[in-house]
Amino acid sequence: MTKSALFRVLSVLLTVLVTLGLGLTLAFGVPGVERAPRTEGIAGTDGNELAAYSILDLSACSALAYANYTPEEFLIPNGEISGAPVELGKHRAEATRGTYVFVVLNLDPDSPTFTQDAASLQNFLYGDRSWHFTLHLPAVWSACNVYVDNVLTARVGEISGYDFSQYGDVSGKTESHDPGTQSLFLDLSFYSGRTVISAYPDRLGAAQVITIHYETESAFAGMDRTPVIGTDSAIRRIVSRDSSLLAAFGAIAAVSVCLCIFFCLIKHTAEFIPEAFVSLGIFGIMIFNFAISGQAFLPSICRGLSYAAFSFVTVAALLPLNFRVKKFPVSALFILLGLLGCVTGLITPFLPVELAAALNILRYTAVAIDAAAVLVLAFLCAASPEWRLRKLLTPTVAAVTALCGMFISNPVLVVQSAVFWLLAGVLLTDLFVNLGTFIEIERRNEYLTHNLEAEATRQTEDMRAVIDERDTILRFISHDLKKPVLSMQRFLSTLREREQDGEQVKAIDIVRRKNDDLKLTLDQLSKYARNNYVAERSMVFDVRNAISSVYENLSPDCEANGIRLIRTDEFPVHVFAKRACLINVLNNLVMNAIEHAECSEIVLSAVRKKGRCLLTVEDNGKGIRADDDPFAAYVTEGADGENLGLGLYICRSLIHSMSGTLDYDHREGRLVFTISLPIS
Repeated sequence: MTKSALFRVLSVLLTVLVTLGLGLTLAFGVPGVERAPRTEGIAGTDGNELAAYSILDLSACSALAYANYTPEEFLIPNGEISGAPVELGKHRAEATRGTYVFVVLNLDPDSPTFTQDAASLQNFLYGDRSWHFTLHLPAVWSACNVYVDNVLTARVGEISGYDFSQYGDVSGKTESHDPGTQSLFLDLSFYSGRTVISAYPDRLGAAQVITIHYETESAFAGMDRTPVIGTDSAIRRIVSRDSSLLAAFGAIAAVSVCLCIFFCLIKHTAEFIPEAFVSLGIFGIMIFNFAISGQAFLPSICRGLSYAAFSFVTVAALLPLNFRVKKFPVSALFILLGLLGCVTGLITPFLPVELAAALNILRYTAVAIDAAAVLVLAFLCAASPEWRLRKLLTPTVAAVTALCGMFISNPVLVVQSAVFWLLAGVLLTDLFVNLGTFIEIERRNEYLTHNLEAEATRQTEDMRAVIDERDTILRFISHDLKKPVLSMQRFLSTLREREQDGEQVKAIDIVRRKNDDLKLTLDQLSKYARNNYVAERSMVFDVRNAISSVYENLSPDCEANGIRLIRTDEFPVHVFAKRACLINVLNNLVMNAIEHAECSEIVLSAVRKKGRCLLTVEDNGKGIRADDDPFAAYVTEGADGENLGLGLYICRSLIHSMSGTLDYDHREGRLVFTISLPIS
């Protein structure tokens, strides 16, 4: 392994260790919300011990980690105070309906330290001379009725066939289940006077009892997070902070997705697509958990989408790691497994409890395998010089985060969640990678642009040198070779006058005609070399000016040959072309018609059609034979083999130099040459 490859592998390993270390530090090194201790020796109405709390043990913010759970029954609020103590966060309600009971005890009036204990609760004392605590209940799946003592305090969703008159002084009955989740704030009030508290027969009488009846039609039931209790300002502040963090990072994830799409569009590249999908997955996790933490009318869908988004992050992390073994994309198999995990997470909330539990195991397995595959592929790619180290950062951090999310339990608050902050780290890594990739592409494009400009300058200089050399050669051919041709012409004329033999005269005439053709070609080359139309700069002008110039120059020639020259250019048409070059081409086309077409009429016209300017030169002469190509060099025309030279060949080349075309066709017995040029 080369030093460069070793450095890249060690960099990936360092990324794994740093991310894992950060996750473990956040999970075990950062103190969470203080858990209120259970009060021992409190028995319920059934005689069994309850999970109960004393207000003396509560701080400004405390977690009620234990509740009393009774499956399949709705207990009478404040009448049946019982249930098996369960630890929230680890407990999973498997019954589709049941009851949670929280018991918060007032001070013991018989305690010798009552006065001192009452003084320690001064922060909770309000103007009504009662101690007030705010209890925040997280979402209860997926419909619930909440009672404080025997008073119906909140209803979220509808429990099917629920008769309110059986549990309190509220009348009415529901028909069917209607899901909905909402976090609730409950005000718990406790008398502070020792005499008033002593009037109750026991401590349960002076306690605040929170009874929660729930029902679900999905795989999720009951409470999966821990309530918090404390001062109203503290509780509302931390809950609002949690919601704000979820919304803020959801917004950042959305911005990251938009940036990736924007970069892809302006740079015409797909390099940012994997990072866009990672950000999209994090956006789903943040937004759907935000919905669940607040108020959700379709809670099961939100929970399913949240699970699917978490699995999708590992799928997105696999996308850039297109590692191949003998042209086989290894990552494709793991991507399919990850997509199966996404589908599983999406449908789990709508399945029976037993089947949902089995599919959850499948989803966890898919995430774990995909995360491990990402790490293995990241190391393999790092060892290969064709992979950029920066593109391996996001997949590596995302894979470690996915593994941490499976094995680190959820804390009471989002702000203390290791997985949340690791996901935020993935998002920030994603943004860093995207900006780095964008800057790299910008620099590469700048480098290419600079080199292209230098290359264009060099090629322009080379082209000018070639044109100058061509012009030199053309001048030599058209000028120096023209002298012997003219000399041959004079000698042939003298020889023709002296020769008496008819066969010899015929042979001399053939040679003279060929010599004349050669002189014509040299004349055309001389004119082409002298004007150098290819080097002429393009400009915007009205084609009617060019037609006027041709009309004025060649009208006398047409009249001398008994030909009518007509122009039909009525409307202005502006083109971006070479004016002198275009005039030369039109002159050549008209002169060819005068000399070879045997016509009586030539028409010049210009029209605008489909974003192009069409200039036509048409005559009513003999036309061109079907098997002839008038644009080929030295094409012959007519039965006598008259040579047309280079005229039309050069004309087409000149029109091509203006991004135009030159073609011909026969229309109703007329020969039409058409020049097509771009309109300015």
